[in-house]
Amino acid sequence: MNPRISCWLFAISSLILTTTFTSAAYAAPNANASPGGGGTAGAAAAAQATADGAVTDAAAAQATADGAVTDAAAAAATADGAVTDAAAAQAGVNALESRLDDCIAGTTTGCQGADGQIGLTGPTGLQGPPGVDGITRDADICLLFNTLNGTYSLGLPVPNYCANYAVGDVGPAGGFVFYIDPEDSSHGLEAAPSDVGGYKSWGCTSTDVVGADETAVGTGKQNTADLVAAIGCTAFAAVSANDYSINGFDDWFLPSLGELNLIQQNLHLVGLGGFENTAYWSSSEFRVFHGWKQNFNDSTQALKPKNEILPVRPVRAF
Repeated sequence: MNPRISCWLFAISSLILTTTFTSAAYAAPNANASPGGGGTAGAAAAAQATADGAVTDAAAAQATADGAVTDAAAAAATADGAVTDAAAAQAGVNALESRLDDCIAGTTTGCQGADGQIGLTGPTGLQGPPGVDGITRDADICLLFNTLNGTYSLGLPVPNYCANYAVGDVGPAGGFVFYIDPEDSSHGLEAAPSDVGGYKSWGCTSTDVVGADETAVGTGKQNTADLVAAIGCTAFAAVSANDYSINGFDDWFLPSLGELNLIQQNLHLVGLGGFENTAYWSSSEFRVFHGWKQNFNDSTQALKPKNEILPVRPVRAF
């Protein structure tokens, strides 16, 4: 038994005995004090009540002591359980460490081995379905802008290239449209609103400029680039067209023979562009000594010596 509990029990037992003897001692003298016996009976009753109270207190103390013993026993059981759990956990750790040591030493089976080498790449999967077509053309973007503004009245600023042009219209740079892309009316060619100042010779006399002999529509820009880059000579007509600038646009060039013919047909003959009724230089070269010209007075084309002078009308693509 817990030493502290034993002390409590001994003290309580001593108190009971002391109280009993004290009550008896007081009761004996009082029995002879009164000749009538009434005082003796009252004293005995009081002494008995005191003894009964002492017994009750002793019983309560005993119950408290018993509860303390029970609590102590429960605490001891909990402590014993904790010790048991700790021992079990330590045993588990010891078992894992032993297993690991065996795996490292190779003295047991069933251990996880090292990762193997990466396997060969598998075959290519099947081609997925085609995606939805995105907006890849200027025309698609223009259609989007026109739909948003027309249907929803958003008032969005439309890019310059979204305008739909026709031959004879004023172009983006303020010139006159003489050619429209058959697949996209927002693209084409425009002639400058006026000639460059003064007549010019074709230039590069006695020089065959490589790459400047194309005559088809769409080749004037490359002809001009070849002429401007020519080494050892100056292509005056092409250079003057290349240097032309108006309304913030400076991407002009000397038209090819085919382009110059469209200018004469689509603009001059209908009174547009303010052209002179004479021949104009094209960027199309014919060998060493000649360049091609377009006669605006009779719609003919002919060769002309490079050193002779003619008016120049720049054009640009949009």
